[in-house]
Amino acid sequence: MRIELSVLLLALSVCVHAQIVTQEDWTFYCNGQSAAVLTYNGSDSEVFIPDYVTTSQGQFAVTKVGDDLSHPFQGNTLLSSVKFPETVTSIDVEAFDGCSFLKQVSLSRNLVEIASYAFYRCASLDTIALPRPLSYIGMMAFGGCKAMRSIRLREEVTTLQGYTFEGTPLTTLYVDAPRPPVCAYDLVKTGKDDFYGQCTLVVPIGCGEAYRNAPVWERFSHVIEVPLRGDINADGSCDVTDVNILVNRLLRKDENDYGQRDDINADHVIDVSDINELINILLGRE
Repeated sequence: MRIELSVLLLALSVCVHAQIVTQEDWTFYCNGQSAAVLTYNGSDSEVFIPDYVTTSQGQFAVTKVGDDLSHPFQGNTLLSSVKFPETVTSIDVEAFDGCSFLKQVSLSRNLVEIASYAFYRCASLDTIALPRPLSYIGMMAFGGCKAMRSIRLREEVTTLQGYTFEGTPLTTLYVDAPRPPVCAYDLVKTGKDDFYGQCTLVVPIGCGEAYRNAPVWERFSHVIEVPLRGDINADGSCDVTDVNILVNRLLRKDENDYGQRDDINADHVIDVSDINELINILLGRE
């Protein structure tokens, strides 16, 4: 009984502090801890999503774009570019569905979830850099992106809800995860033979067999293995250890220490720019 009462009091507390806030062209839902974008009523083609909202109760970080019932940019044919603040961790259902002229998307480096149909029918979106912390991609999230030919799923992606690339003519799919992500359903709903036959799956060295034997991933006709970019010590991940190794090698200035994996930016020179590139990879900027 005490547990039920405490849960009820917590729910009441959230309701008491919840607010709908309008600032300029934006409407936000604030729950007393963080804020979510509900609507955007502007006409700009290039949009910068706010990072904080100020209310009568204080200032709150914008951590979410959209919710189950509100799809802030759905059908916005004026939108061509959107930049997310680093505060955003989640993009909700259908947030950018039908933004047919959206071409440039700069995601938050702290994003962990892209919900179902988030970028569905974004026909002009030809490329998108997914950040490293991203772990969950919802159903049809990138379906109908007719200009997209390749995409890279970073190491932390563990779950693809299904039909992720339905109607998207990928020719190359890069997956950096050493273990095949779990797919609730196929990556496409129709034209499976064409998709799995024409799209090349690129995975880290030593992981090809795992993908060839995993549900859904086993359907790809062409699976190739390449070194994971930034994985200096070839342990299957790119982390701070790789930065330390590269820094020490540069400090010693012994060219005999250098290997192909050290040339992060592929300019045939091992120098400080490779360290910067490696740090950007770790931060999710690459």
